[in-house]
Amino acid sequence: MTSNYYVKTFIGQTDAHPTTNLGDFYWTYRKYENRKITWDMFYNALQNFLKFHIILVLEWIESAPILLDDSLGWKVPPKQVLPHEGMAPRAVKKSLTAASVLSPEDYEFMIKDNIFDMLFFSIAKRIYLERLLCKLK
Repeated sequence: MTSNYYVKTFIGQTDAHPTTNLGDFYWTYRKYENRKITWDMFYNALQNFLKFHIILVLEWIESAPILLDDSLGWKVPPKQVLPHEGMAPRAVKKSLTAASVLSPEDYEFMIKDNIFDMLFFSIAKRIYLERLLCKLK
């Protein structure tokens, strides 16, 4: 539907036509439709992202209880939930990688078209690991 969804989500600009449906999770698709991300937009998104006290990475959710306990006082470990499981139940309970289901051409296009999101995710993983390591010491 769009490229660089997560960077667009954290840019922090107001929507000229906000949704009236509080359950509408697709507002950023329309808000930034057909807009190219610039380095300034990426920087603003990253600055907004850094304001969060807790950042979790779903792929590493099994190590999250340490940060959840420290930040929120939660003692119960989170359970693993596959994205969109309610909409598309899976016989094999394992997430699929994009590279395994897309053609090489489509995969390369997706990576290039979402390069800011890929960089954003790499930074998020580093922040997560740094915060986790600080809590383990």
